[in-house]
Amino acid sequence: MQEKNIDIVFLVDASGSMQSCINGVQENIYNFINGIKMGDAIVNWRAKVMYYRDFQSDGAGSFINNPFTNKIEELQTQLNHNASGGVDEPESTFESIYKTI
Repeated sequence: MQEKNIDIVFLVDASGSMQSCINGVQENIYNFINGIKMGDAIVNWRAKVMYYRDFQSDGAGSFINNPFTNKIEELQTQLNHNASGGVDEPESTFESIYKTI
C-alpha cells in the first residue's frame, strides 16, 4: 500500500470582517481532512492554522503561528479564533505568505 505525507497550512485573514469565513472553515474541517484520502493510499497528514491581520495597524498580535498537529480536534481548536482588528487599509496578505513560506 502506498503512503502519502501531506503538510497543510491554513493561512487565515483574522481581521474583524472575516469571522463568518473562519467559522465556515471550522465547521467544515472534518470534511476537508476526510476528503484528502487518496484511493487506497495511507495518508499521513499534519496541519496548522496561521492568522494574520494588518501588520501596521495591529502590531505584535498581527501574526499568529500555531504548531502542526495531526489531530482534527486540535486543528479545530486552532480555528476557534475571534476575528478582530484591521482598518480600512488592506491586510498584510503578501507579508503573511512570505512569513508562511
